[in-house]
Amino acid sequence: MLTSPLKFLIHIPNRKIGKTGVNTILLAIADIFGKAALFFIFVFYARSFGVQTYGYLSFAYGATALLVIIADPGINQFIIREIASKNLHTIAALTRLFIIKAVLLLPYGMVTLLYCLCFDITGRPFLFVIFMMFYFWIDSLHQFIRNIYRAQEKMNIDLISRVNERTLLLVIAIIFISLRTPLLSAFCFPLVALFSILLDIFWLRPFRIRAPLEMVSINLVKIFKKTLPFTVSHIIFVIYFRVDILMLQAITGFESVGIYTAAYRIFEGTQLIPIAFAGSLYPVFSRLSKEDRIGLQVIKVKALIILMPVAIFVSIVLFVFSEEIINIFYGSDYIGSQAVLSILALGIIFNYYYMVFTYLFSALDKQGHVVIFGLIILILNIVLNIILIPIYGPSGAAAATVICELLITLIIFFLTKNLLKIIANEKR
Repeated sequence: MLTSPLKFLIHIPNRKIGKTGVNTILLAIADIFGKAALFFIFVFYARSFGVQTYGYLSFAYGATALLVIIADPGINQFIIREIASKNLHTIAALTRLFIIKAVLLLPYGMVTLLYCLCFDITGRPFLFVIFMMFYFWIDSLHQFIRNIYRAQEKMNIDLISRVNERTLLLVIAIIFISLRTPLLSAFCFPLVALFSILLDIFWLRPFRIRAPLEMVSINLVKIFKKTLPFTVSHIIFVIYFRVDILMLQAITGFESVGIYTAAYRIFEGTQLIPIAFAGSLYPVFSRLSKEDRIGLQVIKVKALIILMPVAIFVSIVLFVFSEEIINIFYGSDYIGSQAVLSILALGIIFNYYYMVFTYLFSALDKQGHVVIFGLIILILNIVLNIILIPIYGPSGAAAATVICELLITLIIFFLTKNLLKIIANEKR
């Protein structure tokens, strides 16, 4: 049975394993299908248009994904925790937060244009950036809607929404790529995103939640104070995961971006397992943080028991068969990606470990811990990239990533010891 690992994991009083098991499977399906569709699009694009043009697309996608933090300052994750904890349960509160996100999209667009101006991103690369900017603009609002359902553990609606969008994107992208139109192939991203969010708004009716419908006065200052920890940690980690692409482009050019992101796409795909697994448990973490700290501690331990053997297996496969994997997906033009993938494979074990604790700290309202170690590894990542990229190019960026993943794991390991002592004392 697919739910048997979850039966082992969630063995606590007053908790039905069936719902949690199904939620995990649904979230995993949505993540796997969504990432797989996006991965196939990027691979097909890379093979069809070559390293340079693929570098344009990868840079535009990475740069705009980083800058969109302006429009998504931790509000999405805040929504999941507050609804699951029954702290945020009115239509008025959700509407205010939605308006805040919409307003924040304006400076996001201005900063993106300013970035292109300052770093002389012109011509075709500029058009790629504009298309991806509008894609993430729309997707940020769409994710807000989906998280309302995720907070209520309605993963089936999240699954329907994401599968609809990615299926449509996959079909249209394949058509445009087959027609050998690189710019139109990028334009299909915002086009499909717009259609999908309109479909969800008029079909799925996202604001039908299990909650009182009274309109209450919401203090926006209090909302910003509550979301501040999420904002800071979100900004730090988005920069951490995307800054290497920007630095590669600035130091070595778009072709190096193409070589690096070809391998990084595969590495990123392996993160689906811990993200889906820990993400589906996040509402449970949030609930138990108030109701049963001992049960929360048990879930954490068992989650690691399940994830770590998977991490070791995936790491070994990617390290040993990196050459074959790159050749199968990208072809001989991306031979430089083989070494990058081998290096990144070493960081998978660390990545799986700290992913669980990121969600756990957030559920315990210990975002301060996440901010501190996130800031440390972000600074280290930038410094290492400055040192290693001029010498080793894309492989240097990969090495910087693995070193930082190791450091995150070590910091979390020692932080967890102190956190468990705090939990024990609070229980007493």
